Amino acid sequence: MTEKHMTEKQEKKAAVIAFTAEGKRLAEKIISKLQENGYQCTDDQRTMGSVVSWAGEQFSAVQVLVFVGAAGIAVRAIAPWVKDKFTDPAVVVVDEMGKFVIPILSGHLGGANEFARMLAEFLCAVPVITTATDLRGCFAVDVFAREKGLWITDRRLAKEMSAAVLKGSSIGVFGDCPVQELPVFWGCRTNRIGEINLYLAIWKKERWEEKIPRENTLQLVPRVVTLGLGCRKDIDKEILKLQVMEALDAWGIWPQAVKKIATITLKKEEKAIQELCLEMHWELCFFSPRELAAVKGEFSFSPFVEQTTGVGNVCERAAVLGAGGRLLEKKTIKKGVALAAAR
Repeated sequence: MTEKHMTEKQEKKAAVIAFTAEGKRLAEKIISKLQENGYQCTDDQRTMGSVVSWAGEQFSAVQVLVFVGAAGIAVRAIAPWVKDKFTDPAVVVVDEMGKFVIPILSGHLGGANEFARMLAEFLCAVPVITTATDLRGCFAVDVFAREKGLWITDRRLAKEMSAAVLKGSSIGVFGDCPVQELPVFWGCRTNRIGEINLYLAIWKKERWEEKIPRENTLQLVPRVVTLGLGCRKDIDKEILKLQVMEALDAWGIWPQAVKKIATITLKKEEKAIQELCLEMHWELCFFSPRELAAVKGEFSFSPFVEQTTGVGNVCERAAVLGAGGRLLEKKTIKKGVALAAAR
């Protein structure tokens, strides 16, 4: 069996707060449902004077905040902490009678709209959805990106794209992967230039067709790249990060396209690797020398690496094995860090 240790994406966490006895009973019911769906939940009962500080504590700690009570209380509580829809958690309000479920923040990227629908179905309540693209059944690029695990390269263009769709404008769709998944009702015209263009599922920074105007094209980046890594013992985390970022830049690969780092089991205790993966939200996996040696393909060879690790190449083999795909970039070595990339 392959020996792995992975830093997966954050566990699903939610916080629920209620202000009355009736609301508390409903909150307990909601928490039970969320736990069934894999959420770690906390609940609380506070006065209005302390609910603002509670909201601030939860804003960076959970993906979903549920207020059981009046919408006005929720709005005042979260107001000091709101930044932007790309980083804010989903915030949902449920009246204490359980009649309505209202997403009030991060309806798309945070998933508040979807969460509200799920909760409303459970409570036999009415989901109150107000976002324009949802009401009109239009394509929303931020929703598509979140559902497919894609990173949006240009927030301004993403907003303009939604506005264009609402006005009835067509969007040209291009990509390195099949685009058959695009529903007809989105109004997207595959391989046709529109007012705004969506370059779908691309991992390279520069990979444009000449006919696509760069200044008006939004890229969506999937997490499909695995970095194979070898490094000297006890390397400084900042040095490691610098070498990784310089290699990605030289290869033209978005850091957001990286899904994981793969290396040899000898590096399991290397703090710099663990800290870098934690900071970048990358998975981390380890392979034994025997597993790496069994990888099929043509790889560079180093007698020193073989003597040290038991296999003649770590980074290229680890990248291919971790990705379960093909090598994109061969080994590069600088300042004690060896890197390769696979997808």
